[in-house]
Amino acid sequence: MAGKRSPEGCGFGEQPFAEGSADCRCQKAVTRAYSELVARGAPRSVAMDAAIRVFVYHHPEVPAFRAHDTVETWVYTGPLN
Repeated sequence: MAGKRSPEGCGFGEQPFAEGSADCRCQKAVTRAYSELVARGAPRSVAMDAAIRVFVYHHPEVPAFRAHDTVETWVYTGPLN
């Protein structure tokens, strides 16, 4: 992963979390990983871990806390209990 760069247009390295994540092209892959695992009966925590791994693969430069927050924002579109 050493030479991997963020996809053009994501801007995670230059912008704060809220602005940097809006147009990221990996968002679809991240949300698909989460939703398909949940649909197949995986625990939500396992699906979240997998989605975070997909995100980190695309954005190794993003700190762990920011990766978690970004993925959580993307996958939890409904009400949180």
